[in-house]
Amino acid sequence: MSGFSFTQPPEDALDYFKAKGQDLTFHYDEMMHDAHHRTFTVAKITRLDLLADVQQSLTEAMENGIPYEQWERELRPTLVEKGWYGTTEVTDETTGEVAEIYVGARRLKHIYLTNMRVSYNVGRYRQFEEMPDAVYWRYVSALKETTRASHRVLHGIVREKGDPFWQKNLPPNDHGCICKVQAYNQEQLEAKGWKVTSADTPPPFGYNGAHPDWAYDLRHGGAAAQLETEYFKKAKKLLATDTELARTAFETALSDLKKGYRKEDFTWWMDAVSNDIKHPQNEAIAGYISTDIYDFLVKHGITAEEPHIWLNKHGLTHILRQTKQDAEIALTPEEIKMFPDIITGSESVLFDKDKKNILYTFGSDSDKDSKIAVEVNYKTDKGTRNVIVSGGKVVASEFENKGRYERIK
Repeated sequence: MSGFSFTQPPEDALDYFKAKGQDLTFHYDEMMHDAHHRTFTVAKITRLDLLADVQQSLTEAMENGIPYEQWERELRPTLVEKGWYGTTEVTDETTGEVAEIYVGARRLKHIYLTNMRVSYNVGRYRQFEEMPDAVYWRYVSALKETTRASHRVLHGIVREKGDPFWQKNLPPNDHGCICKVQAYNQEQLEAKGWKVTSADTPPPFGYNGAHPDWAYDLRHGGAAAQLETEYFKKAKKLLATDTELARTAFETALSDLKKGYRKEDFTWWMDAVSNDIKHPQNEAIAGYISTDIYDFLVKHGITAEEPHIWLNKHGLTHILRQTKQDAEIALTPEEIKMFPDIITGSESVLFDKDKKNILYTFGSDSDKDSKIAVEVNYKTDKGTRNVIVSGGKVVASEFENKGRYERIK
């Protein structure tokens, strides 16, 4: 199995790190779990320009195999110039809290190693996911003198890649953790003579779970939807000034949200829910509202409260229900997996005047077209969502009813 390397990062690791936006946090735990997947942050950096400098320096280090010592040496002048080196005071803009911190080699090395390890592992796990026969994952501890006892007891455990254990226990499992996972197929596992731990077997005695900062699934971080929605709302407020600059900023904001989107996460969720409807993740993002659709809705008295378009378990089972299949108007699972592409690239979008829904139409099957119906500002127990409420095949001529449908594009 391949070892850990900072100088040969998987392309997925680079893509993952580059796709992150930036967000200012005073304490690391202000932004937990999946939000860290979509947003680059460093605790106690409260200036966006400085945060961007640090992220860019790390991106270059990852691309070019720059070791820590060189990275720190080249970044230090920027940090000194902007007052974030040595003993310095930082202020939380939200609470007014002032803290005196020391920025030196120890803090910078932690920033460097944490971001490199997480990005590398995200790329590594996503590559494992794309290997169809690598269904057994083995936890490998470093087994050094400094290895935590709680991580040492996990060494050698083999579980199936779909085991819920991995949802909160993929390394790194704590600050400074250098454990890793190796993937094997059935033949390799038998050759090694290793036994598979069943999904209903609890972790070994001595392991009490990952540190709260790290207890999330590195493979499929959610879209940090709450954070993205706040970004979207701030951009919307700019539109009230009715200036060209505000308009450009709003369009840029929607474009930024889409940059880090991974269709693979939607596909993974589809497969997981199809295999087990009791899977803990209830919903997944299938796409984002575009600026032209947003503008159309505003003209019709509807202001989208958030940018995402969601598919949840209820919507999925509704689309796949047996009555639709019997009537030969149901979409197939493979067609549903194409929702992100259809929503992003659709050139045919209608507005249902009766139901106030957006209809994405696509494809053709003899006399039938396919549709995805999205209800805007749908109220759920998690707040307001733009939700896919239906989908299926309909007679193409139905969309010619101009009394009910208005073409958006």
